[in-house]
Amino acid sequence: MATLIEEPYKTHPTVEHRFFPYSQNGGTVVAVSGEDFAVIGCDTRLSEGYSILSRDVTKVRKMTSKTLLGCVGFHGDVLTLTKTLEARMKQYKHTHGKDMSCEALARCCPQNLYYRRFFPTGYTIS
Repeated sequence: MATLIEEPYKTHPTVEHRFFPYSQNGGTVVAVSGEDFAVIGCDTRLSEGYSILSRDVTKVRKMTSKTLLGCVGFHGDVLTLTKTLEARMKQYKHTHGKDMSCEALARCCPQNLYYRRFFPTGYTIS
């Protein structure tokens, strides 16, 4: 009986579970610009870990006739960003009576990141 008392109680190791709302869907966007040109390219694969979810998802979106937006990262946040920017572009057009310039659209992106600073987004803009 003495051996039973002296043995420490066997406990299971503590397992910590953390909530992580993002999955890195990966991707590559490359942009090169010069004085009178700009070239942007991307891959079309949407993946999660070692699984390929789709082979036909573009990461470059046409925002205006002169502006392209390239985003990679968590696909849900990329879609939210593009919908938010499209809504702001519509508001801008109704308010000012003209399309949003590339510079104005570029100013909207950091503002959107700042608004989401307490629950950051999982995308990269180029």
